[in-house]
Amino acid sequence: MGRERRSPPLRRFHPALPLRRTLRLGFTLAVALTCLWFLSHKLAELDHGAIGARLASLHPLQWIGGLATVVLAFVAVSRQERVILRHFGHRIDRRHATGAAMATAAVSQALGFGPFVGAVVRARLLPELSLKQSFLISAAITVGFFGGAALVALAFLALGGSVLAGLALVAALGAVVARAFRAGGRLPKAAAILALAFWVAVDLLALSFAFWVLLPTGPGMGWSEVVVAFTLALSLGLLSGSPAGTGPFEALVLLQLPQVPPEALVAGLLAFRGVAYVLPALIGAGWALIGRAILPPPQIEPVTFLPPATVAYALYDRAEVQLARQGDLDLLRDTMGQLWATTVLGTQRVVVGGPSVLPGRALSRSLEPIFDLCRDEGRGVLFYKIAARQALAARAAGLAVLHIALEAVIDPRRHSTEGPRHAGLRRKLRHATKAGVRVRAAPMSEEVVARMAEVASDWAGRHGGERGLTTGRWGVDYIAGQKLFLAEDAAGQILAFATFHATAGEWVLDLVRFGRDTPDGTLYLIVQTAIEAARAAGVTRFSLAAVPCEGFGLRGPLGRRLRPFSARARGLYQFKSTFAPTWEPRYAAAPGWLALLSGLLLLAAGIRLRRAPAKADPAGAGFGAATGGARIAHLPRLRPRRKPPAEGERRAG
Repeated sequence: MGRERRSPPLRRFHPALPLRRTLRLGFTLAVALTCLWFLSHKLAELDHGAIGARLASLHPLQWIGGLATVVLAFVAVSRQERVILRHFGHRIDRRHATGAAMATAAVSQALGFGPFVGAVVRARLLPELSLKQSFLISAAITVGFFGGAALVALAFLALGGSVLAGLALVAALGAVVARAFRAGGRLPKAAAILALAFWVAVDLLALSFAFWVLLPTGPGMGWSEVVVAFTLALSLGLLSGSPAGTGPFEALVLLQLPQVPPEALVAGLLAFRGVAYVLPALIGAGWALIGRAILPPPQIEPVTFLPPATVAYALYDRAEVQLARQGDLDLLRDTMGQLWATTVLGTQRVVVGGPSVLPGRALSRSLEPIFDLCRDEGRGVLFYKIAARQALAARAAGLAVLHIALEAVIDPRRHSTEGPRHAGLRRKLRHATKAGVRVRAAPMSEEVVARMAEVASDWAGRHGGERGLTTGRWGVDYIAGQKLFLAEDAAGQILAFATFHATAGEWVLDLVRFGRDTPDGTLYLIVQTAIEAARAAGVTRFSLAAVPCEGFGLRGPLGRRLRPFSARARGLYQFKSTFAPTWEPRYAAAPGWLALLSGLLLLAAGIRLRRAPAKADPAGAGFGAATGGARIAHLPRLRPRRKPPAEGERRAG
């Protein structure tokens, strides 16, 4: 019998939690009361009439400057929240997210207990988020703010308080962030941290400038004298948990700026509180009540996730996107109507192949929807096996591009077994015919599926198991949606079979499974029969799928080390070359060479993630056994191109 499961304790009834909350609230009240006591004694010594006169002496331009920089600070707050939303994978209409971020910040900073109050306001304005998700976002923003505040203060101290040096540092950080998020992001986690630090810096600099410009002290005191003191006071004030940091903030400002006349400093604090807290809090509270009703409904998402079983693939032009039917890949449709097969590996979104479009829209293929999706998600992007046109677009967007494979493509209307180029094919077909092999397009039945399963199991045992992700994997439901061709002997026993992804205009070879004793030339006869069936069906493009370039397109020491692995595909290259196809280049692309290489390694591991237990193969049979053990001594080396071909070029060889 299994061990009895114990229900987890309910944390909200844990006896220690009320005590912790009481201590936290008591600490907050103690700090606030202590600071207010200090301020009351300090203010009692001041001339209240002088404070009022200082406030009245503020120039309208000072008020305008303070308001403008406070608006900039709230824009920076909205950008901080956008970074967090991307990091957590939330895709929300930008107008709704911006208004919610500003209102949340305005109300929560005025009332105190920011993460809790902010979570409630955000959940009201963004019902797409649960209260728990909203709280996590508030907590992340809070942690990011205090971390960024510490970095800003340290940077200005290290730079000797130089405002120009500090601004140069923030500008450099912004440039790094812009580069990091270009075309989907270079290193998403690092880029999110950099972006958050950048917008926190902008937020604090804008608020400190608003405070400085509202000080009625004249031009005698520089901004650099205020930045560090303001950042420290504001951070500790907010950390205390008191509403708007009231008490600790004012006390620390008075202690850190003794060179400013007390009456002028208090007048500046009152003006700053009104402009940066009271007015935004009133506007934010109003927006929290009516903002959702004022804004138009959220815009349609640029990318829609589709259940693979609901798509009419025959209407589209690229068949290989049907790999999504086996469950390893997600199927996306963008606003341009393009279908994409994609998945997430680590911190990258991997896009397998190019987009599939409806007839007549081939010229509209674009990578921009994927770039937008990755920017919204805060992920990097890895394009795998894209065509030359998409490779050019990826390079134009600043991605690193690598020629990794060649795809064998045939036009069934022009294919023939005649001529010297097909001499090897004719020989293989004769061998299969003499062995009594017959090939037919077979309908699915229980008997056929049972015999195919035996062949597939035997093949998987001899080849280390089934692959997946970017290649087909044996499964009854999966092959039920494909074109199926069986090779049988004279007694009707299945020797081998092949399946093809199919649309109205294209067939793509997918599964190839053969038994241990499959006669020479069997697979050639299967493919040739499929080509003839495709011609009869009016198909204009027949693909034998891709083979990797030598060293997977890499040069130098790394490419030489990878050659033994890519050499395993030489048998495939020899087999496909027998049909004299057109070799079209296929590329991989990612934002930077490090992201490209690490993504390809992770993809290689993902392809082998789901596989059946491997069995020993004492005979050492492989692909060459079923193709007649073709010699490959004179196989030409597959050298990758250094650059993508010029736009419009469609062939490689």
